Amino acid sequence: MLSICLLHGLLLGQAEAPRPSPTVTTIEVTTSREGSPESRGAPGEISVRATETHTEAVAPPADSSSLFARPFFADRHALSWFLDAGPGRFNMIDWESRPNGDHLWWLGRWPSCEDVQLHAMIGFGIHWWAGPISRVGDPAPELPPRVFDLYLDTAWAQRWTDRLTSEIRVRPGLYTDFRTTPPDSFRIPGQAVALFQVNPELYLVGGVEHVQRNDVHLLPVGGFLWQPTPQWELRLVFPEPKIAYQLSSRHHVWGYVAAEYGGGRWTFKNDDGKSERVEVSDYRGVFGLEWRDDYFSKLSQLPEKSASFIEMGYVFERHVRFASGVRDFEPKPAWMIRFGRVW
Repeated sequence: MLSICLLHGLLLGQAEAPRPSPTVTTIEVTTSREGSPESRGAPGEISVRATETHTEAVAPPADSSSLFARPFFADRHALSWFLDAGPGRFNMIDWESRPNGDHLWWLGRWPSCEDVQLHAMIGFGIHWWAGPISRVGDPAPELPPRVFDLYLDTAWAQRWTDRLTSEIRVRPGLYTDFRTTPPDSFRIPGQAVALFQVNPELYLVGGVEHVQRNDVHLLPVGGFLWQPTPQWELRLVFPEPKIAYQLSSRHHVWGYVAAEYGGGRWTFKNDDGKSERVEVSDYRGVFGLEWRDDYFSKLSQLPEKSASFIEMGYVFERHVRFASGVRDFEPKPAWMIRFGRVW
């Protein structure tokens, strides 16, 4: 009898617990003594009692960062008006999505626990054109009323060391009025940049941007990011420098001045039924207001945050150039109003 009880207890102790709910088996051996109040068996009898305790399996917390997670504050989506009056004007309305220059701060400080970030999505933009309107002695070219952007936005960001990071971003797609064949309207603009951390407040930036326009194909990317105090952010990087100052810490309002090289290249079908490539380019000086959380000091919370902005700017050195040799046109300067969101 004693050997059977011990064998029974041993088997219970070695029994494997079910995987969904791990079981802890406790073997309690009690020797009854004569005269003991708790004695229920015969004197000297050994009893074996096994108790089972179930514990729920707790899954490890999900990683907040994924290999295919979208880089935070990577894109800005905006609606813009370019307005002026009189001969020589070229008014436009743009709805566009494009990389936001402030994502360089994210790239330099890299809140992700992974060394690689991959990103891909479909992008779309539309540009309404009114004009150009000719001046005396300067006839205006014929342009379509609207052109479109349809592209695949891909990015590869890499952290090489604690101080060195890089990003390659390519946007192959169709930039056209959708009346031309894809080979003529296909473009591959992109950008490759690297950042080196000098100290926690200063980063050096270098790289190249492939704009693939009629006259300009490549632009250098260079400068530095500097945050001397929590209230100042200096993104002095060509071709999109920006200086921002915190106006209200309570409401997360920032004011900024910025500059950019604007425009693009599109293919359209002219009045003769032939494909024509046109480049629209300009320089822009911008003053803006931005409502955002303090995402530079709370990097771990970035994925849930976005920002809204409104800008007013002056657009000058405007050019309309054609690849076929059609006479170029220089519209007069214009004012710009733009608002949108960044996420």
